[in-house]
Amino acid sequence: MQNFLSQTRRISEEINTLTEYKEKFIYISNTKSKSVLKESEERNLESQIKVLNNMFSQLSSKIKLELKKMSEENEKIQNEEKESNFLYETRNNHWQVLTKKLVQAINSYRESQVNYNNIEKDRLKSQYIIAKPTATEEELEELTSEKGQEHLKNAFSLGSSSAKQMYSRAKERSNNIQKLAESVEELCQMISDLDEMVKSSDVFIDRIGVSMSSTKHSVKKTNKDLESALRYQRSAMRIKRYIFAGIGVVVLIILIWLGIKFLGNQNSGNGGNNN
Repeated sequence: MQNFLSQTRRISEEINTLTEYKEKFIYISNTKSKSVLKESEERNLESQIKVLNNMFSQLSSKIKLELKKMSEENEKIQNEEKESNFLYETRNNHWQVLTKKLVQAINSYRESQVNYNNIEKDRLKSQYIIAKPTATEEELEELTSEKGQEHLKNAFSLGSSSAKQMYSRAKERSNNIQKLAESVEELCQMISDLDEMVKSSDVFIDRIGVSMSSTKHSVKKTNKDLESALRYQRSAMRIKRYIFAGIGVVVLIILIWLGIKFLGNQNSGNGGNNN
């Protein structure tokens, strides 16, 4: 049990690390979105965001696998120790707290990614409109799709070096948006997997509850049977005592009657001798 508690503390600390990643992500993304930066500075921040996304994905996946293994161990313990649910319930309570905490951390990071991605989409649209003021709404929506690359290429088709540079940055932004969208989708899938784990655990707990309810019903029935038998035994013993007491009274009356009769006969005999 001590090893289990140490494991839960470590996992909890790792989830706190995920929260720290989210705070760093928000800080870096806000710096990039709200500051006037050089191209090199923007790329540096974009690289930091990619690193954070990878670190978050790797650590959250690791924790998810550990929690899955912990859930399987909990179920194994419950199946082996049918007479006592204390150990299972203690472990499962810790597991549920950690799983919900992980879901919250992942969802919070995902929301930060979505907010940042929406800002980047708006900036990409603004770049495109500058290059092509007559851009349609459909073209703007397609900028982060496969067609978007062709739209960007056509919009920045001028031969000047500045146009080529603008196209290069717009293309990079479009690629970053798509990669971030994939990261968001990955986190959504992870949340779905964790929710499924929790549901499976709840079903198992419900099954345990039914089993415990059945056991309690059997215990109650047994107790009722024992109480009925005890009442019957007490009643039988009471009747026996009444019978024995009645016989005792009858015997006592007979003895008294015989004693009186004996004394009466003895007195009669003594009177005859005196005469």
